[in-house]
Formats: sequence, structure tokens, C-alpha cells
Amino acid sequence: MNKLYIIALAIITLSCDTAKTTEKVDSNTTKNFFFEEVEAIKSGNEELLLPEGFTYQVLFQGGKDSVLRADGKKFLAKASNDMLAYLPIDGSSEHGYLYVSQETFKVNPNLGDGGGGSIMEIKKENGKWTVVNDVRHIDFSNVRETSRNCGGTPTPHGTILTCEEMQPMSNLELSYDGKAFSDTSDLANGMKAFENQGWMVEVDPNTGKAMHKLYSMGRYMHEDAHCMPDGKTVYLSDDNDPAVFFKFIADSVGNYKKGQLYAFQQTETSG
Repeated sequence: MNKLYIIALAIITLSCDTAKTTEKVDSNTTKNFFFEEVEAIKSGNEELLLPEGFTYQVLFQGGKDSVLRADGKKFLAKASNDMLAYLPIDGSSEHGYLYVSQETFKVNPNLGDGGGGSIMEIKKENGKWTVVNDVRHIDFSNVRETSRNCGGTPTPHGTILTCEEMQPMSNLELSYDGKAFSDTSDLANGMKAFENQGWMVEVDPNTGKAMHKLYSMGRYMHEDAHCMPDGKTVYLSDDNDPAVFFKFIADSVGNYKKGQLYAFQQTETSG
């Protein structure tokens, strides 16, 4: 699910001044905003409306710009940009890596079938962001590709967790008449091809490769995730209807491969 329509068109960076607006909500609650609200508009308007003091730059457009594959060859980037994550270099807020997931589900002989991810080094100089060197393609081939990479989260130890927002129930559904996945053979571990989709996937931004699929976090239509600073706890959301809100706690810090998955249960008194 693309949560922000503008992200489907391009990666943008936003900046604003430090003016803060305070809105009185009721006698007991005060909300602090760092911007004046933008007037509501009708759907279908493709103009990007920003509050006063905000600016933007287009750094990368899925489906229009090229990405560098590991072998040095360039190909048109996958489209449908979704998750964005900034990874600082040496703790800097002006020099780091920008990761983006692509919520695609198509055969792609150059970049791998299904979903995708791209990563770029960015740097801010004289108030402007620039992309340093080439945008790199994330290689998911060692986990037999992904499906509809949606939301996700940086981890405290510098990796990325990306969500597969698809849970096919058969190889026929996975293949989608050959339009989505060309390889529906069984995996080396005996898992059916369709069973390999619908997980959280950990990515190493330094190598530009997927590390593994995190089976302990469950198989469902992963919408988004958020890692907590303890390096063990991850909150996970589901895009089914009805949906479940999950919490995962790893057995050890910095290793999400094993742990306990919990599901929130609504009660009459839980609000």
C-alpha cells in the first residue's frame, strides 16, 4: 500500500524553518506543530503543496532513473517507491544513505522478479542535497526475490528491515500467469515458491544485498514495521482486513532471526 502518493513518483527531501505553531485542542491537551496546516484539496491534484517555509528536491524517480547492478551494469529502476529510510554516515544528519523500497510485483529479467529496493549515498552542501555516485540496486536473489516491498524500518545495528506486502496462497497466484514471477520451482530448503513470499527481509545497505528472510516475524501481508532502540523489539502491522497488530521480541540483541511473536488482542476494557 503506497501511504503517500507523491512517493510513488519520486524520492523527495523536505526541509523547513524552525517556526513552531501551537494549537489548543481542548482544556487538557496541547498539540505542537512545526508548520501551518495546508488547505485541503480535491483528490487527483498532482501539484505538491507544502506549508510555508518548506522546500523540496527530487533526488530519484523510480521507473525513470537508472540503478547500478552489482556487476556494474545499469538498468531502469523499478517503480512504485514506498518506504524511505535515512542511514547516517558517522552520525551525520547531512551525509548518509537513503534507502527506498519498491512495491512492485512484476517479472524483471534485469533486476529480479517481484519487489525491489534501491540505495544511494546523499550529501547536503550549501543547503542542497545531492546524490553521490550511482544509485545502487538491492540484490534479493539470494533469498529468491521479494514481493511488493512496502514499509519497513532501520535497525539499531545499521541494517534495513523491508516488508513483503503479499501473501500468495499458491504458485499459480505467485506466477500471475507469468507476469509476476517466472520461477516457481521449490527452494533448496523444500519450501514452495509461494511460501517464500510474505515475510520480513533484512538487508545489508553496505553490500547492497538481502541477508535473509525473518521467518520468526510471521508470514502475512506486512505493511510496516518499527524497531525499538533495545535491538530486540519490533512492532509490525498487517494489511489484511481484518488486520492484526504484532510485537516481536528477539532472543538476543541485534539478531532478529529467532524470537517470540505476539499478537494484540482487543478486549472490552482495552480501549
